[in-house]
Amino acid sequence: MSQHGQPAGLPDRAGQARAAAEPGAEEKDAGIIEVGEWFGIGNEFTGVQIRKVWTRNGERLELHVPARNYRSLLDAMQLEIIAAQDPAAFTRLFQRQLGSDEMGA
Repeated sequence: MSQHGQPAGLPDRAGQARAAAEPGAEEKDAGIIEVGEWFGIGNEFTGVQIRKVWTRNGERLELHVPARNYRSLLDAMQLEIIAAQDPAAFTRLFQRQLGSDEMGA
């Protein structure tokens, strides 16, 4: 453990807090008490904005899809479960989400 209670090998939150800002009213309603800087990834089909946020219950990764106004907060356990999935699991999720006729094939 580091001197700030972080597990060894993880960056110190105090260093990250310098880049963080105060949340707006909508964010406070979601339980967010501090926010990091947005960054994004995208392709020809979609774009996603991502940032680290701090809530009363710990750190989360916030995902936002502006085109559809989707928003999600994911904690470390949820991210671990996503990371453990094989590519076929995402293929099935895409098929279900997009209503593909090939489901079950």
